[in-house]
Amino acid sequence: MKTQTSESEKSGFFGFTAKDEKDFQDCIRFCANELSDIIDVFNSSSLSRLDAGFEGVELGIEKATQGSGGNGNGSELTVSTEEDTFKPVSSKYLGILHLNNEKNSPYVKRGDEVKAGQTLAVVKTMNIMNTIKAPCKGVVSEILGSEGKPVEYGQILFLLKVV
Repeated sequence: MKTQTSESEKSGFFGFTAKDEKDFQDCIRFCANELSDIIDVFNSSSLSRLDAGFEGVELGIEKATQGSGGNGNGSELTVSTEEDTFKPVSSKYLGILHLNNEKNSPYVKRGDEVKAGQTLAVVKTMNIMNTIKAPCKGVVSEILGSEGKPVEYGQILFLLKVV
């Protein structure tokens, strides 16, 4: 059953709608967790590629291979809506997330345009600073992690709108 949405409602992934900014942020976090679960199941399967679609959202996941520049253990994920393509950026480390640099200014803010390889954040693991870099050129659509909070391996920290 479809419901009408007011102009003040924002659309999220998977057909969710939000009435305010907090609802929208919660929707994005929920969807990021769902995507993370899909990736985990996919990585433990024998499939090499998965394509799916639902209500205008297309999802494509492909396992990286030696020849594609990957390590053969990960997978590439992009999410496309009818208008835009989003690339989740996940942590490759377990540790404490730092969204600010030594001068206490953020590496990036929501809405910032970033280039491939640009530092988005740092995850501190056993006093080792591991950088989280943008995998492609894009605009920071969502920041899903919080400064000084623990993050897990594979946790989605950012959503980039691919440009």
